[in-house]
Amino acid sequence: KNGMKRRDLGWAATPLLLALPLCSHYVIARAGVPDPLSCQEKGFITDSLLCSSCARVGVQLPKSAESRRLIDECQSCCKADNVASATHITLVLCPSETSFNQDIEHFIRREVPRFGKKMSIKYIRGARTTLVLQRAADASSSSSSSSAGGEGTDKTEAHEHEHVNIRGWKNDDLVLYCLNQLGMRPEDLKDEKPDKKVKA
Repeated sequence: KNGMKRRDLGWAATPLLLALPLCSHYVIARAGVPDPLSCQEKGFITDSLLCSSCARVGVQLPKSAESRRLIDECQSCCKADNVASATHITLVLCPSETSFNQDIEHFIRREVPRFGKKMSIKYIRGARTTLVLQRAADASSSSSSSSAGGEGTDKTEAHEHEHVNIRGWKNDDLVLYCLNQLGMRPEDLKDEKPDKKVKA
């Protein structure tokens, strides 16, 4: 059954659950080895269930306690993807973006500081709101700036920077995506004061 059980999670759940084995866009690193028998009783098939699938569904399912339980169980039964985690993420945006985008404003003011040195902000007038993911192979240049290009990978640096267009993303989606890409858990986030300023 596509490696995952179905529950009544609303109209958004069915197509997403059916597509689980094909999803490979997000990553959550899981500690320990899942118990195949226990997972099978819950409706998961560990051999075909990647952690990236759990993360993908976690971003798109309706926010509810039932959804959260489903994703937690999924994460406990998945196997890690062979995808390198990002070492640093830069949020590139136009300075005016925060004046009309409440999710981005909230993310910058309250969430970015909690990622510590793993995340920074770069303001470029007229730039598309983008996350620039720096991979381990290019960790030595984390302080260098990346331009806000289109979606995809920066081929001039051997695929070491990936540009992700985040237009329309909600605050919760941004937090989860950054956690996944950095190989972090929610409890790894720093407990910063909400109004702490972030250096661009």
